[in-house]
Amino acid sequence: MVFIQRSVIYLGLSKFLLMTFSALIPIDFGIILVTAFLLAVIASRTGQPTVIAYLVTGLVLGPVFLDIVEVTEFIELVEELGFPMLLFLIGLEMKFDAFRSILSKVGKIAVVQVITQQLMAFSVAYFLGFGLLNSFYISMCTIFGATPVVVKMLTDKHETSTRAGRVDIGVLILQDIFMVVVLGFLAAGQISGATDLVLTLGRIIFMGVTLGAVSFLASKTIESKLLGDLSDNKHAFFIQGLAWAFLFIAMADILGLSLEIGGFLAGISLGQVPYSMELQEKVRPLTNLLLAVFFAGIGLSLNASELFAYWKEALIAISILSSSAFVVMYFLTRWQNFSTETSFKSSINLVMMSEFGLVAGAVAVDQGLLTAGILGYMTLIKLITNGYAVYLIQYNDRIYNYFRPYLDVVGEEEKEPDSEDHAVVFGNSRLDEVVRPVLDEEFDEVVFVEANPHEMRQLEDEGEEFVFGDPRHPEVRREAGVKDASAVISLEEDFDLDNEMAQTLETVFIAVSDDEEEAEELMKNGAEHVILEDKAVEKILREKLGAKL
Repeated sequence: MVFIQRSVIYLGLSKFLLMTFSALIPIDFGIILVTAFLLAVIASRTGQPTVIAYLVTGLVLGPVFLDIVEVTEFIELVEELGFPMLLFLIGLEMKFDAFRSILSKVGKIAVVQVITQQLMAFSVAYFLGFGLLNSFYISMCTIFGATPVVVKMLTDKHETSTRAGRVDIGVLILQDIFMVVVLGFLAAGQISGATDLVLTLGRIIFMGVTLGAVSFLASKTIESKLLGDLSDNKHAFFIQGLAWAFLFIAMADILGLSLEIGGFLAGISLGQVPYSMELQEKVRPLTNLLLAVFFAGIGLSLNASELFAYWKEALIAISILSSSAFVVMYFLTRWQNFSTETSFKSSINLVMMSEFGLVAGAVAVDQGLLTAGILGYMTLIKLITNGYAVYLIQYNDRIYNYFRPYLDVVGEEEKEPDSEDHAVVFGNSRLDEVVRPVLDEEFDEVVFVEANPHEMRQLEDEGEEFVFGDPRHPEVRREAGVKDASAVISLEEDFDLDNEMAQTLETVFIAVSDDEEEAEELMKNGAEHVILEDKAVEKILREKLGAKL
């Protein structure tokens, strides 16, 4: 009897908790997150980008396979925020200084590449029988070069600072700007004629430029100071960054532009201030959450008949568009006198369909411009091109070496300029006054990674190169060029960080410690040298005092 009573109580309590939980966070939302997590683990182990895992999540849970999750109002709300926040994050990562030296060449390449891609996509779609108007909208949505995936993979391979990496990132940035305009155009809905088309594009460009100018001026005057004042308070710093993003998302909505334009411009403006790297790391988890639901939502919106309605056409389109994307990019980079190696690698890195294209397709379906079957066509192109393109990027060195004998006939190999010999310093300590003069003498450039706002401002006043952020974050280390540095010196006295660097870095690594056992462990794990700080300070004091006595 007692057992039955307890069972009834537990059952009632469980039902109450379930109802309470589902009222706050719908069960469907939780199922999406759990499935996305499991598929993301599988994707990571097979070398696939997490975006593909999120898209497959929607296909698995939706009408295509299990049909156990529906798109609720809550999920729609999260979806609506997902892509504007992704564009905010992409904007944050855009550092125009990184490719300023090749901007002219990259600009010419990107313009011709985008035009050629649109013409090819239109011709293929029209040839496959999609009709004139559908082919036009399909061409607007079909662009090759997935910014989040390519940048992530180049980062993992330490190729973002190579000539090919900088060419790709520059082209992707300009492609993204073009696609933001496309999203604004598609969000405007049906176009009644040529005059309406010109007026719509003119309004979008004018409003976008106006909002961009406001964003740029504000970042140089108001926002840089606000973020600087709040950088000591991590929670306020994060909230301020989000507030900036949502301010411009709201302004874009008021001006009749797509929300994505607002998020993108907000990110670009903050991307040029010293605090952007630390803000990226704080925004990234939220963005990944929203993005998972966004791409899962695209999968949920399709049924099996829509996904596979044009599977033959998708395979034909992939064979033509992916190969033509490589050929066009290769000859454009050769046209701008980049080396054979740079041209080949930068071209093979951009043979997958962009996430922007899929998002643009979803917007076009919402506006009644395209059918769900055509969105299924684009979804298959995205899934398949991503499936093989990630391995092309991963093994681009081997592939280039295999084809190199056949490529040399195209032109003379251009000698790439040597990168500057530079050192990276984490944090500061009492040894700072000794470390800096030695590094300035030994290296062409010294980059400081500093998470303390007061120290960062001092470095800025002294004209030193620096990255504001926590060196424990991989993206901060990437921005500082740790993997390409001739030497890395850690003054953080953080054993976990120093141990990771000692084990993974292939360059000279020197750390500071006040614990002899930890110093020995670091030396065993690969550190070139570990300075015992107390002894070093004692030596400095004796030298300084001895000089005055």
